[in-house]
Amino acid sequence: MKEEWDPLFSDYLEKYGAWQAREKKRRDDEFAQLPNPTAEANYDLHRFLAKYFLDGHGQPDKTKTPDPLALPGYDARPTLHAAAERIPGLETHSGGSGDDRTIVIGWDRSAVWRHAGQIDAESWEKEAKHKQEAWENSLNKHRHFLKEQGRKAPRVESLKSYIGSYLIACQDLSAGWDTTNDMTLDISDSSDPHVLEAAFDFGVLEGIMLLSFSEAAIKEFVITLDDNKSEDDAEQLVRGKRVRKGSSKQRKKAIKSEFPKRTRVLRLQWRGRETGEGEIQLDDDSNPSNVGQLEFADNTLANFKGFMNIPFAGDKVEVLGYKVNAKPKQSAENWNNFSKSRYESERMGRWR
Repeated sequence: MKEEWDPLFSDYLEKYGAWQAREKKRRDDEFAQLPNPTAEANYDLHRFLAKYFLDGHGQPDKTKTPDPLALPGYDARPTLHAAAERIPGLETHSGGSGDDRTIVIGWDRSAVWRHAGQIDAESWEKEAKHKQEAWENSLNKHRHFLKEQGRKAPRVESLKSYIGSYLIACQDLSAGWDTTNDMTLDISDSSDPHVLEAAFDFGVLEGIMLLSFSEAAIKEFVITLDDNKSEDDAEQLVRGKRVRKGSSKQRKKAIKSEFPKRTRVLRLQWRGRETGEGEIQLDDDSNPSNVGQLEFADNTLANFKGFMNIPFAGDKVEVLGYKVNAKPKQSAENWNNFSKSRYESERMGRWR
């Protein structure tokens, strides 16, 4: 039996050896035609390492490629890191971000890290330039609005004059997090004549904002909105006096006494969620910390400088606003979409 199979097996080995030789030549020829090291590493990592860093016996050869080699666009970085660790003395480090992410490989650790650092710097510069160009393009909407509006001055003492859509700039949020879309604030009327509501989308933070000339008006309006209010909340403390909800004369008097002497300043209180994990940013409405103000530059009410307290970004985070439309582009979510009860419900849901 063995004698019958021996010729067949020998023929198989001969044909398999010939196929291996042809396959090796084919891949060698294809590898030789590749335009750059990144393409070579993507095609065959072992051939790439042998070409640049190993001798004919598969041993480290520092004379082949003495300087660091950068591989922009190479996707399998963990695989290359792991393969390089198996070659004594070979170092790798990554630099850049996004599409510019680049792995650098070489023998000198300091040189490799320095090269990766240069790529980092170039990538950040490119990204900053891109963001600035995108911002200037977005700001054209504000310039167009100013041109259309002219120097027409609205009634600054009327809350309705502040209604509209605004483009937002916030260095603390745009620099610390990746914000690819425009940040916006859309101010609308509300059911209370003393309060406006706004939908805001700041990339990493989104939600609803209540605005008024009077902090007292905001506090009382919050009580009417809050689905957690108790019987005791039927009365609101304003400047040390209890004002019963529904007592319109006392209410108006208390709110009017809170109006600032100078106009063009809107007080604010907000609720929302950070968009990474989607977690609601809780606040104590009886003593809120998620507050701030917007101060408009002039009587055109076309731009403002303000601040907001944001738990994960800090107190008095500066926000700049530029009006792009006299009408809001979107409506605010319900105030109670960001309540304590909603927070608890979502928290329990994440643990299921």
